[in-house]
Amino acid sequence: MDLNKLGQGSIEIPEDILILHVEQPLLQLVEFVYPAYINNVTCGGSFDDGTILCPTTEYVDEVNEFILSLVPENEVTYLSSDTPYESDEQENAQAEWFTIEFLNAIKCSGILNHCVKLKVRVPITLLRNIDQANRLCNGTRLQLTHLWKNVIDAKVITGKNIGDQIFIPRMNLTPSES
Repeated sequence: MDLNKLGQGSIEIPEDILILHVEQPLLQLVEFVYPAYINNVTCGGSFDDGTILCPTTEYVDEVNEFILSLVPENEVTYLSSDTPYESDEQENAQAEWFTIEFLNAIKCSGILNHCVKLKVRVPITLLRNIDQANRLCNGTRLQLTHLWKNVIDAKVITGKNIGDQIFIPRMNLTPSES
């Protein structure tokens, strides 16, 4: 049976990049991808050349929580203010389906989590184009420098505007079409 016809295949991964039977595989992964990060969390440039890719959002959460645990700063929790968007059509059905609890439980690629935990010095990646003129676009990496109640203060660590200090205010995301 040809696996390629089923949309499946196999890849050979070189042994020198495999993490084999260790007590703390996540720690070894972080040390491999970001060697300067473990030794000096304040070091600029620690995140320029590597990215940890995960197959599911559950693994993304696990890796993010682990890296966050390595930073000796106070954690700040940001919660979304999820509200169902009221459309003229089927308001009764929407009220039943899209409860606040349902919206807060959604975890999938492209939709921000209801609860985001951050620490100063931690790198983040923008998931939205927030200021294209200033190159603050999807994929831009930032290092957090201060966490306020409604504003995040960060320094750009990749791209042409490395070192720029930026402020990201709390934003409402509303659909442009009903």
